[in-house]
Amino acid sequence: MPVVNVNSDIAGPNTGVDPAKQRGRPFAATGSVANGATDSIGSKYLICRVPSEAILDTRTFFKVDTWGFANIRIGTFTDPAALVSQTRALEAVATPVDVGDAKHGMPFWQACGMAADPGGEIAVYMHGLVADATAAGTCRFEVHYRHR
Repeated sequence: MPVVNVNSDIAGPNTGVDPAKQRGRPFAATGSVANGATDSIGSKYLICRVPSEAILDTRTFFKVDTWGFANIRIGTFTDPAALVSQTRALEAVATPVDVGDAKHGMPFWQACGMAADPGGEIAVYMHGLVADATAAGTCRFEVHYRHR
């Protein structure tokens, strides 16, 4: 067996590392959004905007057990389930990025499943999808990311 010396994808010389990965500054968007008891299927709720090249952090969460829709869809304007697709009863807190999962360390546009970086910011939405609201509700959230 050979002895090897290997660098990670951020440690080697002249790797052209994205600064967000190696020395990105942490940002957090903290807030809440409410839905009405009579809100219908197709409703959209703007959560925040994230730079497309930012790295979404594993501390990002959405407190969904108090949301008024039974089905939780969190994503972009055109892709409702880009980040979260679950039922409200599945978990009290939805986390779109888990430690070491496929979205871990990816630029936000890739974590959202986009084929190319659209540049600028990507708006994050909660969607009233599948059925009408079952009650009025509120979702508290924190969207953590690192950016250059």
